[in-house]
Formats: sequence, C-alpha cells, structure tokens
Amino acid sequence: MQRIDIALLLLLSHGLGKALMFMGAGSVIMTTSCQDITEMGGLWSRMPITTLSFLIGGLSLSGVFPLGIFWTLHRWVAVPAPLGLVGILAFVNGLSLLNMTRVFRLVFLGQPQAKTRRSPEVPWPMALPMGVLMGVTLILPGIIVPGWLLSNLEAASAILPMALIFGAGLLGVAIGLAMPLSRRTSRPLSRSYRMAQDLLAYDFYLERVYGVTVVAFVALCSRLAAWCDRYIIDGLVNFVGLATLFGGQGLRYSAPGQSQIYLVTMLLGLGLLLLLTTTWTDLTGELAHAIEILRMDRLI
Repeated sequence: MQRIDIALLLLLSHGLGKALMFMGAGSVIMTTSCQDITEMGGLWSRMPITTLSFLIGGLSLSGVFPLGIFWTLHRWVAVPAPLGLVGILAFVNGLSLLNMTRVFRLVFLGQPQAKTRRSPEVPWPMALPMGVLMGVTLILPGIIVPGWLLSNLEAASAILPMALIFGAGLLGVAIGLAMPLSRRTSRPLSRSYRMAQDLLAYDFYLERVYGVTVVAFVALCSRLAAWCDRYIIDGLVNFVGLATLFGGQGLRYSAPGQSQIYLVTMLLGLGLLLLLTTTWTDLTGELAHAIEILRMDRLI
C-alpha cells in the first residue's frame, strides 16, 4: 500500500512540474519562432512570467526543498530504500539540475540574441494558465505534508539519503554554472563526443529499447488476440449461424403442406426415440449385470 502511495504522489508532483516546464518552453517557441537554444538568450527581462514558470517547473522536477518531488523522494527513501536506489536517485537528480541549469543559462540569461531581442511576453490566455499552475505547484507541499506524509517526517533513515540526493542536485547546479557554454556550435566535431551527446539526448535510447521489447510484445499479443477473435470465435459463431440458416433452407423444401407426411415424420421420430431409449436401457442393464457378475467373482 505504501508503494502505491509513493507512485501516486510521484505521478502527481512530476506531472505538475513537467506540464509547467512544457508550457514555458511552448511560450518561448511561440514568441521566438525558434527551437535552437544556441540562438536564444536574455529572455529573463523580456518574458518574466515564462521564465518563472520554466524555473519553478524545472526545480519541482529536481528534488529541491520544499517542492513536491522533494517530499516524494523523502517518502520513497524513508521506507527504507536500498543503497543502490538512493545512488540512482542522486545521480538522476544531479544530471537533471545540471541540464536545467545549462538550458536556463542559454535561454533566459546572458545577452539577448538575434531571435530574442524583440520577444514579448505571451498574451494573457497563455500566461494565466501558467500562473495558475505555478500556484498549484507551489502549494502542493502544503497539501501533502500536513496529511498522510507528516507521519513519515520523523523517519531518521531518510535524513542521510535525502542529504545525498540534495547534495548531488547542488553539485549539478554548480557544474552547470561553472562549465563554459558555446553558442557557436551545437554539434561536437569529435565522433566520440557526438555519440555521447546522442546517448544523453535520446535518454540512453530507452524509448527505442522499450519500443522493440515491451511495445512489440504487447502489439504481438494484440494481433494474436485479434486473429483468434476474428477467425476462431467469430468463425465458430458464424459457422453455427450458417449451419442453422442452410438447415432451415433445406428443411423448407421437405415441407409440402400435407398432414399425412407430417404425421408419418412424427411417428418415425417418436419410434426412433423409443428405440434409442430402449436400446440404451438394455445396454445399461447388461452393463450393470456384468459389473455385478464381476463383483461376485471377486467375492468368491
């Protein structure tokens, strides 16, 4: 039951942060008509609502105190969690904040570039939903902490893992702020660097691996179920229907409307039924008699 609570909380907090971040990215794309972040910069002063939306959404996805993902991870590692899981969470949190810091520097900080010098803030039909979602994301910890999560706050086993996860996030921010950013080339010239960039850009190709394993297996099972439903189940039902239809059509020609023929048919059917009943009775009687003889032989 506790694992289900963690999964639902993770789904809620991650969904809110990801939606807020995507709304900010969509606003930037709409106002700049560009999707190359190396051609952007200086949007902080020109698009404050979008900048704040992107920042809060990114932080809420990275286990930063006191946003929703932080309490989700806290409940997760307070079970207590294995050391390997804590290491994976710390590594992912550090990479997430490192990536978000680099993107934030390229898009919103620095000097305005050619694509961002005249970029206005989005109109109110787009800014209002972002503001509402920012409010929901910020008050989410106040909703979940005083309730069923508050009983877990005294778990001493979660202090060290959360410190490790939070420290990995701070390290990612520090590296993202310190590493140099180049706006000239978005693609490395070295083949090994390009391979590493593609590996990270495509999430270690997990989508493709998932597509050729789980998705392919589910699709194969679906096709097999559809084939069985169409050719076996529907085929059997259609066969019974066609047999009934052709049987009725065939019997139609044997009904001339003469009562004598109907009477003879009924008598023949009744006689056949009586014959089968008598034969079955005799067979069962003989079988019972034979069984009784065998029992008597065994007793003797």
